[in-house]
Amino acid sequence: MDKRIRTGIVNFEMLSEASNQRIHTLFSVAQKKSIFTWNEGSLASAELIFSDNKDTKFPLKSNQCLAFIGEKTDMAQAFRPSMAFFQLAPMYTVSQLLDLLDLAAVKLLAAHESTGKAVRESDKASSYIHKLKRWVVLPTGFEAPEYVRAMALMTLGGVTLEDLYMRSSLQEEQGRALLNELGKQNALMVTLASPSQKNLPSAPATHEVKKSAGLLLKLFGWLSEKRSAPGK
Repeated sequence: MDKRIRTGIVNFEMLSEASNQRIHTLFSVAQKKSIFTWNEGSLASAELIFSDNKDTKFPLKSNQCLAFIGEKTDMAQAFRPSMAFFQLAPMYTVSQLLDLLDLAAVKLLAAHESTGKAVRESDKASSYIHKLKRWVVLPTGFEAPEYVRAMALMTLGGVTLEDLYMRSSLQEEQGRALLNELGKQNALMVTLASPSQKNLPSAPATHEVKKSAGLLLKLFGWLSEKRSAPGK
């Protein structure tokens, strides 16, 4: 039984014949390891669209992502920040394609959660456990202690979104921003929650979590000072 999070729809119609041949060969391998089960669908219904034409003018919907295959381009500037834009070098590998598929999956999950739509049959965000694969340094704008506390929670065992918001004191908008950033840095793992995990009552942060978050916050502040110091 396939226990991946949900099914995503991908489309390759906007690729040239040469690009189509390469992506179908590598996609058949990469999609087997993705957190989504990816199926091909029509351009109108696709959630992830691949293109190798830098002059693409396709009007993306709010729940669609675009993956451009080619040399570095400024195409991303043509799309609203709420839309996901990804890029692959012409000779991308299976691993790079897998990373793109999983980043798109995280973006689509965040989009569904932000609009209150279902991310699977149960329509409950509490069906997913969010874990931190590795500790990363967040960019400017994520200095609040709530972000560090949330990362500590995800590092210590993984949590549902509901539990993450309650125990870290993050607002939903802050939480979505954090998950998006962690997804961009390939540091986020999203898995299906077991029945026992879904039924656990939400609780305030434990002493251990607060202590860990406090230490991590001090370290984060020290790293920020080091990076901003003259001559560093």
